[in-house]
Amino acid sequence: MGVGRTRDRRERGRGGTRPAGDLVSRGDHLFHDGPALGRPDGRLGALPRFRRALELDSSYSAPLGHVLQLVISQGDTAEIHRVARLYFAADSTGEVADFLRWRTAIALGDTATLAALRARFGRMSPASLLRIVGYGQLDGVGLSDVVSAGAALLERAGTRDEQGGALWALQELAMNRGRPAEARRLLDQLRGVEANPHGHLWQLVMNASLGWGGDSAAAETAARDLAAGVERGSPSDARGRAWWYDDVCVTGVWQVAHGDRVAGAQGISRLRGATAARDSLATVIQAEMCASVLDAMLADVEHRSDATRALERVDSLEQLGPPLSVWGNLVVARLWERHGEPRRALAAVRRRPYHFEPGRILLAVFLREEGRLAALTGDREGAIRAYQHYLVLRSDPEPSVKPEVDQVRAELARLLGEPPMSPGLGPRAGTPGLDPVLAPGVSGGCSVHSSRRSGNAIEVSLELPCNVVDHTGQVSLVHGCRLEPPRP
Repeated sequence: MGVGRTRDRRERGRGGTRPAGDLVSRGDHLFHDGPALGRPDGRLGALPRFRRALELDSSYSAPLGHVLQLVISQGDTAEIHRVARLYFAADSTGEVADFLRWRTAIALGDTATLAALRARFGRMSPASLLRIVGYGQLDGVGLSDVVSAGAALLERAGTRDEQGGALWALQELAMNRGRPAEARRLLDQLRGVEANPHGHLWQLVMNASLGWGGDSAAAETAARDLAAGVERGSPSDARGRAWWYDDVCVTGVWQVAHGDRVAGAQGISRLRGATAARDSLATVIQAEMCASVLDAMLADVEHRSDATRALERVDSLEQLGPPLSVWGNLVVARLWERHGEPRRALAAVRRRPYHFEPGRILLAVFLREEGRLAALTGDREGAIRAYQHYLVLRSDPEPSVKPEVDQVRAELARLLGEPPMSPGLGPRAGTPGLDPVLAPGVSGGCSVHSSRRSGNAIEVSLELPCNVVDHTGQVSLVHGCRLEPPRP
């Protein structure tokens, strides 16, 4: 879930002592973290740094891989060909070369190269396979190859660490694809190889708490197990304490979300007990970040007078970017929407890293929320992009997730000015339709279970929670509602 799992930093600090090294390091930071920092140019802010580094040292191959990814994102075919030639002339056999061949071939529609690469997935380096799995999801391309590369990654994993890394990647892929039952089977396998015996419990709780499609009953059991461990007290060793703080964090999210205010407040106090005197700086930062998220959640639940200030604080912390939490931005977005600030909510869901490991965490949830909030705030093009990306990931969902996918598909069709692509969305046959005045007021591709007039109001029962807009333009996230004309 990203709790206790920070990004693989092996790509960082590659500048070394070469003259252009500082430019490459700064460019690498912007490439991965520009979107998470909320920069308007996202990761494209890295491009001038990388190009300046190459002007200073044309033999420097380190930035070329990311430059190739950036020009692919811009869609300039001639520039893709040019940069690809430069990259493969400098490094044709490196650990990530096959990934970049794959990404280039996808961009150029090079079917011959793709066929050759697919034939050797079983012999490809783990570094390339991991990037195909991660960046394929982040870019919303080649999903069948992403699935095949993930299977090859697990098959090739030899050590416990390799098996654990592959299973984490496949579990997150399954969740993004809308396949929670498959993800649960992968978590069961992970229990036998994970370094931290609580990692699968964190995932069960957070999958359900943050709307990734997790099993709420399994999450409740996992939360109880974690809470029992928390009550036994923090371990004496630093590594054990870091995991214990993560247990406190995950348990606290569940407790506050389910109305246990006392336990939530106790969790915040425990997290703020992390100190640099005995814990690593990373542990202290992560603990304080989670405490701030929990405090904003609790302030909202308790309707405290300082609720906005608590939310402002965690929002400002999240804008510092990694290594702070990925999932915290999702909580911040939901709280801003509850405060009537959909534009700030949209900015929060767009703050996520472009990195093949942490970037895939909760990706489908972020995209769904981004599409909904973008549509709500009038960013039609942004909503269309997010929804299309979401539907690429969820092209083959399990039955339990299909209603959500159908809802997104219908909303995308509405945005594109097309009729719904799936039958059955909208009012069910044999049930009254919505009042014509209110018909435009149901957004988000909501599937209406039933509706009826009651005096001057319309009572609506919905298949899934979604936005309903009343006569006054007020927006609420509801399962069902009674919409009344505004009172004089």
